[in-house]
Amino acid sequence: MDNIDIYNNSSVILSRKVPKKIISWVTILCSFLIFIIIFGTFIKFSKYENTIGIVNGNTLTVLLEPNKLNNIKNKLFIKNKQYEFKVKSISKDYVISNNKNYYELILDLDLDEEYKINNNILEISIELEKTTLLKEALKFFKKGMI
Repeated sequence: MDNIDIYNNSSVILSRKVPKKIISWVTILCSFLIFIIIFGTFIKFSKYENTIGIVNGNTLTVLLEPNKLNNIKNKLFIKNKQYEFKVKSISKDYVISNNKNYYELILDLDLDEEYKINNNILEISIELEKTTLLKEALKFFKKGMI
């Protein structure tokens, strides 16, 4: 009967010590979590959209998703070389490919002579707005829940 009373006695419960290993692991975990939150909130990085473009003279025709259309900057990369461009026109209709909607963009830029072949297909990376790790994680979880 005395053994059961030990578990219900409040003075015994309050006088118990928490092992130092638990306190150290909780401290390390909390500091790591705080570091990740600060790093994910304040450090910004550039994001790029990899796509394929078709050359027509000095213009490049590209398909881009509607949600990324407002986030593009005026830089693109072809084989690690940077080019400045201007959006010449955006199609009003969607192009559907692989069950995804895309807009057709016609970009006006000054390409090198080696790329100025009509109907030449190029792999390009378009620079998007800067983002943070926390924003990207939230987008990832929202996309997974839908």
